[in-house]
Amino acid sequence: MWPRPLAAVAALGYAWGGTRECDEYPFATTHEGAAQADHDSEAKPFKFSVLPVAKADNGAAGGLLLGFCAKNRLVDGLDDGYMVKIDS
Repeated sequence: MWPRPLAAVAALGYAWGGTRECDEYPFATTHEGAAQADHDSEAKPFKFSVLPVAKADNGAAGGLLLGFCAKNRLVDGLDDGYMVKIDS
């Protein structure tokens, strides 16, 4: 399976640069989406969404996620799962 950045670029057909970065959902820390193939040999490729987003926004969101994981003592691994609920 391709490394996640290459998979994201291939799915989007866009190479980031300038003030934008390619971001994926579900995010890599969930071991789903673009990261799923790293942990599941039977995962279907390209089961994720990617969009170019502002670098500053992407960095801020990553910082919030990192803080959430640290505050709640989540460790990287398949045994410490969590759910993401989206309210609209």
